[in-house]
Amino acid sequence: MNNISKKTITFSIILLLIGVSVVPSTANLIVTNKLPCELIIDGPTLGYVGVPYSYSFYLIDPECDEVYYDINWGDGTVEEWIGPFKSGEEVTRSHTWSDKKNRVITAQAMDTNGLVGCWGTLPIIMPRNRATYNSLFLQLLELFPILKEVILRLIR
Repeated sequence: MNNISKKTITFSIILLLIGVSVVPSTANLIVTNKLPCELIIDGPTLGYVGVPYSYSFYLIDPECDEVYYDINWGDGTVEEWIGPFKSGEEVTRSHTWSDKKNRVITAQAMDTNGLVGCWGTLPIIMPRNRATYNSLFLQLLELFPILKEVILRLIR
């Protein structure tokens, strides 16, 4: 039961007994809060040093709670619990890398009840030799993501 937190809410139930008297009573209701999982990170996966890139972070919380995002850009830069944002709202953030190392963007969401969800990831390839990738070739790869995946697997 790791992915569900329970809250107990006490409320009063008013009963009418055959129209004569009202008897207050108390009952417990258990409300479940599910993990805000399936975080999607979208944006360019091929980049260059010194160029700002925009990335979108998107998540629908199971109870439509507002969410905060914790974003790790993979280079030591972290944006801690930014928000809150509406459930389902696309959040766009920009980042610029300062070296040619390949990176993995990781992010987590936390709902307004404090439940932290699963990690979302997006690997970023920073080519070592800019001369081998010209602008037209990069545009072609972005238009044909399957071709990009094949080429990236061949050069690894």
